[in-house]
Amino acid sequence: MSKQIKTIGNFLGLLEGVRQSGDGYIARCPAHEDHNPSLSIKEAGGKILLHCFTGCRTEDIAGALGLEMSDLFLKKAPQLSEDIQAITCNKDCYSVTPPANQIQNSVTAPVLSAVTGVTRDEIAINKCLSSDYLKSLGIIDCKRNGQSTIQIPYLDEKGHLMGTRFRLTLDSKSGGQRFAWEKGDHVQLYGLDRLEMAKQQGWLLLVEGESDCWTLWYYKLPALGIPGKSVWQKEWAEYFTGLEIYLWQEPDAEDLTLRLLKDIPELKVIKPPEGIKDISEAQIQGKDIPSLLDALKKAARSGQKIKEELNNKEAGEYYRKAKAVIESDDPLKAVEEEIKRLGYGGDIKPALVSYLAATSRLLAMRSGTMPVHLLLTGPSSSGKSYTLSIVKQLLPPNAYHEIDAGSPRVLIYDTAPLTHKLLIFGEADSMPSDNDNTAASALRNLLQDQRLHYSVVVRDERTGKFCVKEVDKPGPTVLITTSTKNLQHQLSTRLFTLEMSDSAEQIKSGLKAQARLEESGAILPSESLVAMQGYFQLRVPIKVIVPFVKPLACAMGAKHPTPRMNRDFSRILSLIKAVTILNTHHRTNEAGAFVADVQDYATVRGLINNLYVSTTGASEEVRSVVKAVADLSNVISNKPITGTKLANHLGINKMAVSRRTRKAIYEGWLVNNEQKKGHPADYGLGEPMPREEGLPTVEEVSGNNVTGGNNIGDIVPDFKNEECNTITPIEAQKQA
Repeated sequence: MSKQIKTIGNFLGLLEGVRQSGDGYIARCPAHEDHNPSLSIKEAGGKILLHCFTGCRTEDIAGALGLEMSDLFLKKAPQLSEDIQAITCNKDCYSVTPPANQIQNSVTAPVLSAVTGVTRDEIAINKCLSSDYLKSLGIIDCKRNGQSTIQIPYLDEKGHLMGTRFRLTLDSKSGGQRFAWEKGDHVQLYGLDRLEMAKQQGWLLLVEGESDCWTLWYYKLPALGIPGKSVWQKEWAEYFTGLEIYLWQEPDAEDLTLRLLKDIPELKVIKPPEGIKDISEAQIQGKDIPSLLDALKKAARSGQKIKEELNNKEAGEYYRKAKAVIESDDPLKAVEEEIKRLGYGGDIKPALVSYLAATSRLLAMRSGTMPVHLLLTGPSSSGKSYTLSIVKQLLPPNAYHEIDAGSPRVLIYDTAPLTHKLLIFGEADSMPSDNDNTAASALRNLLQDQRLHYSVVVRDERTGKFCVKEVDKPGPTVLITTSTKNLQHQLSTRLFTLEMSDSAEQIKSGLKAQARLEESGAILPSESLVAMQGYFQLRVPIKVIVPFVKPLACAMGAKHPTPRMNRDFSRILSLIKAVTILNTHHRTNEAGAFVADVQDYATVRGLINNLYVSTTGASEEVRSVVKAVADLSNVISNKPITGTKLANHLGINKMAVSRRTRKAIYEGWLVNNEQKKGHPADYGLGEPMPREEGLPTVEEVSGNNVTGGNNIGDIVPDFKNEECNTITPIEAQKQA
């Protein structure tokens, strides 16, 4: 019979129910009554490898076919058909693994479905390891929901159990769940009890999952497992202090590399050889693991270099998609047209200012500067949230983090990174009014110090005891929120406030826009505009030089020399820089620096001159109601000027009138002459309103020399670039 077994095809011809599975075959086992194929067959190194999942011995399987054990050694080099993928493991590949008598039957990759479960023996065979060795690691068989599973203990540095993970199946292609955590357990690093080994050797290899760790530990190589490429946690990096850290980067796992690099800047990345996904596959293929890893370590690349290459690749793709917009004469005009196309109606200025505020997240910041934190205020249903929803659509998902309206304590316990991100807080009305609440304090830190830092009481996952955890999430971060009421003073002064118009014209425009949207159906945002923001996101932090900063500071200080103007000035500078970022194709000098043009200020002024409450002393809406009282006083003298009359005169609803008059009365610009409670108000003029000067004109900033290019010397001949970020409006006025 032995003469007949020259190829694996000869052997397969002796079996029933043969079908290909993976890189081997499965058939009915001849050693028992097998209705469902349970015999795995594979050829490796000139030997036929057999494994019956019901427990039949290899000797019994061979005997049932009339063969001797020696017949399983092919008599000549196998002649495999093209559809057979042979593994490269040879008969000597286990010379460094546990003794042969510890390896049950043979080593072969089992063929399982998600419903058959998995046992430790099957795992051992699949990974070319011994079942006894896995047992020594605490891996045991168990039942879960009636299925065979293996239980994997997660130990802390001292070897104490801190969690349990179950492997439910070997089949990665079944689409079913492969792993599950014990109820109440949290995701942890696997193998923390091996840290001492790593410290003794001075280095550590990070891999995905547990099985790669098992192989590496067998060879006395220091390794820890990350249980999934999407579960990395920042605090884990603390374990690796003083160690040289390597990451085995599996194919298509660049995202894990990028996440680790944020917390492990000195990370070195190992790219596996072609045809080897992970350490387990290298073991199956009979590779010399220590020698292989030593060679790969020497060839490992800097993680930062890989990050740069990946970012450049991604940036190139973004630029290709956004090229037409980036290189256009007016990218902001394209943004305006897109916002309208997406269904925005009425005054476009709040939406464009919101977009520029979101863009300011990209800027390089230093102490004393700030991005544009924005508060959209106005009555309910005035379009505040809708404005943000439109702007959000023009950003890539990694550019913003959104917290829906609810308890502000979410700000404290939320774990999302905030560096160079837009934070959208759905509704600031939920923020407590007192100055001492924890959420408001954390928020003030974010606005003022460009980082969210606070202390919070949490339960320690290792000890189960409550402890104080210090949280520090760096910015810069742009905050945009909405409110129908005044916020506490310390918050409101740190926000750029825009009042949403509630005029009849605004309402009519909004209704028309919604009607057009309903007719056209759902509209997807422009790919090119989203790609433009994605391109800039990869270039953070972006430094922009504002060469006309000194004359701008002098002009603003001359008009509005108040302490708060220092903050206002910083916001205006950031808006200017945001416009410059959008126009970088036309704002890059010979040295590659981004240089703002005075025309960028002209754009900002055109958007905020009438919207910016703190600069003018009163919003356009408040001025309009004060003027209406003055106009009606000349027409209907000796008769009360009521809210109804003001609403009819202005063409707005009485609620809008009430909101505007309350602001005007609070500031002293209007009075209510009706003293009796429950009677309609009788509005009259109060103190004169401040002059409606607004922001400095472009001519005041440029010295009557508005240019369309970057000829800085023509704008400010004696200005030095290093003064850009050091002068305040008040200081400029003193110098002048």
